[in-house]
Amino acid sequence: MKKALSILLALMLLVLPVLSGCSGGGGGQQQGGETQGVDNDSTYTFKAKDREPEADGKKHLKIACMLPGLDSQFWNANVAYGVQNAALDAAEKYPDWVVDVIVQGPTNEAETDKFINIMENVIASEDLDGMILSTLVADPAGPVVAEAKEKGILVNLYGFPVTTADENWGTIIRTDQAKVGAKAAEAMWETIQEKNLPEDGVVGMFNGVVNSTIELMLNGFRDRLQELGPELTILDVQYNEGDVTKAIAQVETVLSTHGDKIVGLYGGNNISGNAIARVLAESNLSGKMATVSVDADVEQLNSLEKGDMDALAVSRSYSAVYELTELTIDALIGGKEQPKYIRTDPVIFRKADLTDPDFPQMYIGDLWPEKMKR
Repeated sequence: MKKALSILLALMLLVLPVLSGCSGGGGGQQQGGETQGVDNDSTYTFKAKDREPEADGKKHLKIACMLPGLDSQFWNANVAYGVQNAALDAAEKYPDWVVDVIVQGPTNEAETDKFINIMENVIASEDLDGMILSTLVADPAGPVVAEAKEKGILVNLYGFPVTTADENWGTIIRTDQAKVGAKAAEAMWETIQEKNLPEDGVVGMFNGVVNSTIELMLNGFRDRLQELGPELTILDVQYNEGDVTKAIAQVETVLSTHGDKIVGLYGGNNISGNAIARVLAESNLSGKMATVSVDADVEQLNSLEKGDMDALAVSRSYSAVYELTELTIDALIGGKEQPKYIRTDPVIFRKADLTDPDFPQMYIGDLWPEKMKR
């Protein structure tokens, strides 16, 4: 497993192809100074608003962190802590400035209309300099991003694109979602073989909400797994809309419908993965099939340690957003030229990796964001 992990980590330094819908790109540095994968050398600069010193004698920069759902640890810890800590650390580089961060978003990822309303209100009511934006609704977010640009706000994107002209936003840092799915499929196939499960069995797929970028991940999983196991039957994706109760019911239905034919269950996000692990643990089915999920919240990590989940497909979250916030601040205060596109690779983690003395430090905040809370 160490060898496989090392290979995956090495891949993070490779230049990755552009996904459909993305063009252009740039270069960047992550925390620790390792160069990331980039699409090409396109860059931009942004003229920040003029600021006067406030009562504390310092100029204040205000950045909003817009998140799809605040009830998810992935968003309110992995991502939010990355933004907040980068803002705090900016004081060392820019001692005459204070970077203020406001975190906003609906309670649940399924509240997409509310997300857009909150985003519009933040742009209208807050005197923002910048915004770190993660949105699952590319089309309705596009005009709002364009409006932010008109107001002199630098919008940088984490994870997902928006439907608007490239000049309306600054940088996007994202993981190749098709590769996330493919790596997860390889982990599942490896587990099916390790457990000596039938190679003509049934695999269930579960995810939160429908999203064009996430569909790349789901299709990447399906295509790669079908390639590895051509005799497998891969079921249609069950969408739970971010509701763990609904997700649990869906997993239970798939298990009761297909019974002993089930050889694998795949969760495309943390809520789906947690539902899978809970059902298997409560049904005494843990270890009897291959289980893989995307993301890594506290419950997922506990499930991995207990054996209720076999593998997690993890993208850079805390470390990537920390970097994105750093370059946002550098662009706004320092006027530095910045990359348009930065791309990262996923890594597969299994139980043994969590206690590996060679565990890569760059992933500490991505797996255990609570350790980064200040």
